[in-house]
Amino acid sequence: MGLDRTNLPDALLRRVSPADRKAAHLPPPLNQILTTRNPTTMARKRAETAIRATIKQPAKPKTHRSGYSLPVVLAFFEESGITEIMVSEYRFHPARKWRFDLCFPGKKLAVEVNGGIFSQGRHTRGAALLLEYEKLSEAAALGYRVIFTTPDQLCLTETAALIRRALAI
Repeated sequence: MGLDRTNLPDALLRRVSPADRKAAHLPPPLNQILTTRNPTTMARKRAETAIRATIKQPAKPKTHRSGYSLPVVLAFFEESGITEIMVSEYRFHPARKWRFDLCFPGKKLAVEVNGGIFSQGRHTRGAALLLEYEKLSEAAALGYRVIFTTPDQLCLTETAALIRRALAI
């Protein structure tokens, strides 16, 4: 594998006596596994996994389950002149766990982002649609207005204009 010992964290290179290692049921030290001529496949995989776990991965941008990036949407709405407070994954019902993808709670305006409509996703199947209708009927009974969009249409100027008009009511 050819790992340089200087790249390994100190915890991985710590020396433990063979007797203590055996008493604690520990595997051989990682540096020993990685430098032996023919380590077993499992030993090599354990060592690689342990090394990967110690290396910090760069943070991924937060994306919504429908596939859009929330910081991008927030920046787009702000740039489009939408200054009302917006909440992502807003739980609107007092008893049920129903949520709106995006919501302006002060104006009781919700934005539902329906992804997967061309690939037989949740929003195109009968049983899921019945549950969605139940959720939307309860939302209407509570006074919410709902705008529907797809992930591709969410950051269009037409969608932002529609949201601005709905917020003005």
